Amino acid sequence: MDIALPTDPLVVQAFFEAIQPAQLDALQAFMAEQRQESAQVERHWDQQIQRTTYEAHLARRRYEEVDPENRLVAAELERRWEEKLIALRETQEAAERFRQEPEIPAIDPELRQQLQHIAQTLPDLWHSGLLTNEHKKRLLRSLISRVILKRVAPDQVEVKIVWISGHFSVSHLIPPIHRQADVSRYDEMVDRVYDLWQADYTDDDIAATLTQEGFHSARSLEVSTTTIGKIRRQKGWASNYHRHRLAVKIDDCWTIHGLCGELGVDRDWFYRRIYNGRLREPDILRIPPYGNYLIRDDPELIERLRQEIEQLHPKARNLNPKEAF
Repeated sequence: MDIALPTDPLVVQAFFEAIQPAQLDALQAFMAEQRQESAQVERHWDQQIQRTTYEAHLARRRYEEVDPENRLVAAELERRWEEKLIALRETQEAAERFRQEPEIPAIDPELRQQLQHIAQTLPDLWHSGLLTNEHKKRLLRSLISRVILKRVAPDQVEVKIVWISGHFSVSHLIPPIHRQADVSRYDEMVDRVYDLWQADYTDDDIAATLTQEGFHSARSLEVSTTTIGKIRRQKGWASNYHRHRLAVKIDDCWTIHGLCGELGVDRDWFYRRIYNGRLREPDILRIPPYGNYLIRDDPELIERLRQEIEQLHPKARNLNPKEAF
């Protein structure tokens, strides 16, 4: 058995669980049951061989006892004898194949006592650096016959652990892959991104929500914010921050972008007044989660701002905003 990353942690954890006292008892009982079943099957084949041998001998005697002059009867009895010989040979071959199968082993009492004794301390010892790789392999081989890996999807590997009892357990790993589009449930993931984006979730919140729902990125077991951003850009879905920032109005309030277009000034004109306190609550407010500024759509407030612009530069609205202030 050759166990290579990234299956190592999964197989080792399965081994740790298997050497717990309760698991060892269950394994020992299962192996005993398997040996009993094997003994029953062997008795069955012995009985089958005895039966087909008897039938072949009987067919032979009948053939030898027939009058050779009665050719038709002799030919039929010879055919039946051949059939019984073939049946006997097939039964013997099947029984031999069964006997060639590996015997169901029993856990050596000394090994079981050792495993039970170290069940609680082995995990710490395993990671302490005191055990060599050869020691670790020997421990794993004491209970595990082999490990079979099968890629069942681009981002999913089936790990089948075959135990010395013949029983096997199946787990799955999610290996890193190159393309997000190859991730399982990718189309469903894109649909969820759209729904949450429409509901004004941030990229961070979308990533956290999708991770909780069992989705993952191509190179991570979690959904990253970067993955959300890539999906949005590929689909042409602007971030909610920019959607709010570039909107003209939100909730019946002006955005700075919208009011700049209405009054013919650049954003800096508003930001200077906000920072020096000339524009403050309740005339302005900031909305979570993006912190964009909104300005009340109040006629008196808008007219006052318009007059300020006129007083500072009567021709400002006819100029390029960057040239005006």
